Amino acid sequence: MFAPLPVEKEHDVFFYAYGDKFRREWVGELIGKPSRQLTDVDFALGGTDFRGDVGDARELKYFPINQLPRVISASRINVNIARRPHSEVYASSTARLFELAASGAAIVSNPYNGVDRWFEPGRELLIASDTGEAVEAYRALLDDPGAAAELGRRARERVLEEHTYAARARQLLDLVGVGAPATASAA
Repeated sequence: MFAPLPVEKEHDVFFYAYGDKFRREWVGELIGKPSRQLTDVDFALGGTDFRGDVGDARELKYFPINQLPRVISASRINVNIARRPHSEVYASSTARLFELAASGAAIVSNPYNGVDRWFEPGRELLIASDTGEAVEAYRALLDDPGAAAELGRRARERVLEEHTYAARARQLLDLVGVGAPATASAA
């Protein structure tokens, strides 16, 4: 379901979530404050129930999850803000980061304990530890669309190589000592 789509870019910085509960501070740091500093940048929010600081970000109308891949592809930068329980537990794997990467998105994320187990920061996604780093990352990616595209390409490549259901099944088989299933040979 998540893959890059050939659509026109409509948003500079996009974040999608079902509310800001357990991530309100990070929404303020990566969306609210930067949207007031970067007045020439279009910040857009998808989802519902944002109660904290969203600054000057436009709130898009609610849309179903099956439209998310199109909106991701229509955004120059996609923000991942993991909820506190996920970001503090080592290598907790929330789906959104993998959805963004599978979509070939240029990703800027809040710090996430163990994210380097899944992706290589600086090569496949950028980490912003505060508003200043977020502003710097957004400006750099918006000023160099080629670098943004390359960041997204590398993230997608990593997902397809290591983070598919088939890859997880192979890992599980290896862990239990079963090995790869035999393939039928032609007679």
